[in-house]
Amino acid sequence: PDIHIAAAGSLLGVSLHGGVSYPVGKVEELRLYPMTFAEFLDALGKSHMAELISSANWSVINMIAPELESLLRQYYYVGGMPAAARLLEACTRP
Repeated sequence: PDIHIAAAGSLLGVSLHGGVSYPVGKVEELRLYPMTFAEFLDALGKSHMAELISSANWSVINMIAPELESLLRQYYYVGGMPAAARLLEACTRP
């Protein structure tokens, strides 16, 4: 009861077994959606950048545009998963 397990599947087992296959035990289904870019920045500890974007302060945004573009590429590359982005950033650091 103290350990939470997240699993994803394709329902292939259910369709192959005529709809009778289902996990044993307590099952709670959650619909998970990808993070927004602002949530991604917040998860990376860069919430100040998300605030700048939402404030539409273009003079400041233009000054940090290269860093924002790099972060946006990371967001696209890893699908919004902050742990993967941190790993990617750690691997590319000199």
